[in-house]
Amino acid sequence: MASKFQYLPTALFAAVMAGCTGSWTLVVVQARDAFSQTVLGLQQLARHGLRVEIRVVLHALTIPRLLHLAEYIYRNCTFVEHIALMGLENIGYAPRNMKELWIDPYDYQEELEATVEFLSSRGLNASGVSSKAANWGQIKTGQRKWPGTVRSFTRS
Repeated sequence: MASKFQYLPTALFAAVMAGCTGSWTLVVVQARDAFSQTVLGLQQLARHGLRVEIRVVLHALTIPRLLHLAEYIYRNCTFVEHIALMGLENIGYAPRNMKELWIDPYDYQEELEATVEFLSSRGLNASGVSSKAANWGQIKTGQRKWPGTVRSFTRS
């Protein structure tokens, strides 16, 4: 019997993870059960042999626990094809919450470098995704840290 997903062999399914626990994810995204639903969805995609990406938006609420999230991904999401560490963009709910979310990319270089090193040294594919507006990923991080830095998905 053919898989109902046989026509999606090249599709890459991406989900945002904001934390490594349900309680912390609730603080960040303000949605009950967001963490468990995200993890279950990622596992379902992997179970069906589909390509999976985890996106982490970097801001003042996610940076303090970034390495913990990387450790969670390494231990529980080894099926993930790519981890995109994304700069905060001025879209969606971000403009209304900028006072709580903003952190200058210069201020989290150590956390970012430690996280990339952690993931890379364990064979996980991580890259920085810059905002076209701020372009932090290409300008504020050196080639030594981010050989895989790419431009934003959105057109900000």
